[in-house]
Amino acid sequence: MRISLGCLFLLGSLASCHSGPDPRALRLRLLADTQQRANDRLLREAGGLVRAIEAEAAKNRNQARDLEVLAQARAIMARTQAVSAQVRAMRTALLDQANVEAEPGKLADQGAVRDVIMAGTGASSADSLYRHLGRFIDYTQPFAADFSDPLGWLPPTVREPGTTRLLPASRVAYREFLFAEATVAEALAALAQQEAGAVRLGVEALLNQRQKVGAIVDNYYRLQALAVPASSVVRAGSLYSADLLLVSGYSKQQGLWMQVNGDTIPVGSDGQGKVRFPVASQLPPGQDSLAAFWNGKVTVQITEDYYQTLRVRVPYTIVR
Repeated sequence: MRISLGCLFLLGSLASCHSGPDPRALRLRLLADTQQRANDRLLREAGGLVRAIEAEAAKNRNQARDLEVLAQARAIMARTQAVSAQVRAMRTALLDQANVEAEPGKLADQGAVRDVIMAGTGASSADSLYRHLGRFIDYTQPFAADFSDPLGWLPPTVREPGTTRLLPASRVAYREFLFAEATVAEALAALAQQEAGAVRLGVEALLNQRQKVGAIVDNYYRLQALAVPASSVVRAGSLYSADLLLVSGYSKQQGLWMQVNGDTIPVGSDGQGKVRFPVASQLPPGQDSLAAFWNGKVTVQITEDYYQTLRVRVPYTIVR
């Protein structure tokens, strides 16, 4: 099963007005920042692939065919870095417009998204990102043709008539799907997800290039389990609720399973597991609150015979 973050920023609607930092907005910011760090690692690994191709070409005495592959790899890397740089510039412009560092409550605001991403026509606009991604995909996708569903991270796609090639849907559909009525926190998560998808496509293309110079390719796996609770404080006897999900750098998963406190939970098509369990109905005598925790486990099948397991331990507080 391919893990995508395409729907993670839709974990729930955020209040547009709030007197202080919205906890759900803060959790979405945390998710966006976590994915951003995964993107950083993935870009470094992409650079490592280019260096590996350079070394392999040199070992083969710089044959003309290998040098052609190397030139293509460098071009893929440059285009991947350019897309990443644009997304990060959009993120910076959005944060500056919202003045989030000084006013964290603005994470739940929609005004900055409208002004910078939706209404704008410059480099920080959704339309500009759409055009840039279109050119990037047009160049890079053929190099990643051996990989299934290389554009699964992209919101509405259309299939080129008479081919199996996927293209972004219309500019308006792209902009509306990702950013219409989005808060700053939701837009940050969407931008991080779009960067992750683009960089992953670049890495897949580079992996193909590396195979062309005879190297044995080891997939790169940078995975992190993340729990997003509805609240860290629950009343005695009520239902605890959270989302358990996987933040990925690059990986090609064949299966995904999740457990909470040893019990298997269902995993949706978006790669999210729904954590639901009743908490204790009684507190110890004389106590108004009780610290507790739950254990989550995410198991990913990477290849036919290789599995990776990640664990989380999530604290919460039971109150009367």
